[in-house]
Amino acid sequence: MGDLQQWIHFNLSTIAGWNTSAEWRDFWAVACHSLWTWRNKELHDEGFPRPIYPAQHVLQVVKNYALAFMVNASRHETILIGWKPPDNGWVRLNTDGSCKEGAVAGCGGVLRGSDGEWLGGFPRSLGLCSAYVAELWGVIEGLRYARSLDFRRVELHVDSVAVVKILNSGGYDTSDGRSLVMKIRRMLDMDWEVVVNHIYREANQCANAFANLGGSLDANLVLFNACPPQFSHLLTVDVLWTTIPRLVSL
Repeated sequence: MGDLQQWIHFNLSTIAGWNTSAEWRDFWAVACHSLWTWRNKELHDEGFPRPIYPAQHVLQVVKNYALAFMVNASRHETILIGWKPPDNGWVRLNTDGSCKEGAVAGCGGVLRGSDGEWLGGFPRSLGLCSAYVAELWGVIEGLRYARSLDFRRVELHVDSVAVVKILNSGGYDTSDGRSLVMKIRRMLDMDWEVVVNHIYREANQCANAFANLGGSLDANLVLFNACPPQFSHLLTVDVLWTTIPRLVSL
């Protein structure tokens, strides 16, 4: 702690209502932010009144922050997320879409068997589109790929809640992805078994890597019969059932 911080911390001990259980780092961060905000408001907002008791104001914000954190933390739990193989007789299709502002979007996916073995992967360049549309294209190309390889029992895993919800609801979207949803719906109604599930991004890293690759391609669609060397570490992480902790809402 620097001399200035020590001096401020010492003087704060004389403030009525100072709670020594409050984290000094939280007070310091809120104080710096508040001083900067007040300074800008005084310059640009005519008649802005700075708080009469600034230290007490900052302390109250810190207390509110601590209370909100405790309430929020009590409604969450930490779970371990990782890729798991499908049941015997099924294949796992993970798909994803990638869309960065002002850049070409891409989609991609990976097919693997019940032992985690590689069955195929693909990236595709999409041009300019929304993230939602990129996710839908990933599903379409993934299902086409699985169908072309004559798989008839497919677990489709997608990390987009919106996509999973619309596909499992039986309805049709009114957004720019409506025609794609209709195409997917027709594919799901063909003579095969496809289940659609949501997964967290931590268990979808291989598909995400292919989606990002799709955004950098000149070609429309590329198929990989073997895992590309640059993605082999991601495949290994999945096959070893490596897990990552994630805080989720109860």
